[in-house]
Amino acid sequence: MSYRNLLEKLIEKINEPNIRVDFFASFGLIVEAYRSGKISEDKMRGYIYELVMDALTIQYPDLDIDELRKKALEWVDKFVSILRVERLKYELMAIHRGETGLT
Repeated sequence: MSYRNLLEKLIEKINEPNIRVDFFASFGLIVEAYRSGKISEDKMRGYIYELVMDALTIQYPDLDIDELRKKALEWVDKFVSILRVERLKYELMAIHRGETGLT
């Protein structure tokens, strides 16, 4: 599953197109910064947590904050797992093309 598919599941109950576009754009910026090494995994995790909390709060405004946090952390773990694999794939492709060497 790609992070885009997972994001689609996360925001499936958000019907406003402009909000959905903002989530996709924000995630795209975070992912690109992570893939290119401009932000650390911990920094990426923090940004994703903020976005996931926003998405859950929009969809479940009456949910207890502790429950929101718990759900958010579960989502973040899923996103980070997928993005780690994607980043590794990009790094290995670059090595294969001779753009960088193993360090």
